Amino acid sequence: MVDSPKGQGFVAHVRYGLQRKSWYDMVFLLGLLVFLCSLLTGLVHQLSSESRLPSIVLNHLANGEKFFAQGDLNKALKEFRLAIAIAPDDDQAHRRLGIVAHSLGDVEEAVHEFKEALRRKPSDFVAHYMLGLIYLQQGRLEQAESHNQFAIQYRPGFADAYNNLATAQLRQGDVETAVRNYRQALALDPTLVPARRSLQALGREPQ
Repeated sequence: MVDSPKGQGFVAHVRYGLQRKSWYDMVFLLGLLVFLCSLLTGLVHQLSSESRLPSIVLNHLANGEKFFAQGDLNKALKEFRLAIAIAPDDDQAHRRLGIVAHSLGDVEEAVHEFKEALRRKPSDFVAHYMLGLIYLQQGRLEQAESHNQFAIQYRPGFADAYNNLATAQLRQGDVETAVRNYRQALALDPTLVPARRSLQALGREPQ
């Protein structure tokens, strides 16, 4: 596992990365921070609908959410692993564990958990998005494009997925399709800075 700064949480992990990144990566990482925090803290409201799960599993999931929100990623990781040990077929537990593992820099475990989530729920748009993000970072552009397309299929208004889809297409040389998808990302979220910057770099204007 790749460690974040010792004794620190998710925010410090991102800040540590920002110190070594370009301006584009700074914007990208900050956007990812906001997305992941809102995602995991929002998921706690879904726990009441998971009545099929034993109460001990719900407790572990709730504790994992709490520790994640506090920036204590190692404790969050432990709680989600305990939830999976009791309820290995719960797709949301695998997805949440994947998000925490990715935040800690453990890409291998993150990929494994997102794939496990998709094995149980192929329409999990967040798992598709996160796999698309990882593959984009790794330069596996066709896979990145595919997973972002699935994310959009299952969540049509997902602006960040349109942005990452466009970036994967741009890096493969499909400029015009990338431009269309950057514009679509901005149509869905006019505050999405990476899409706007990418269009400016290409000499194109949002429509």
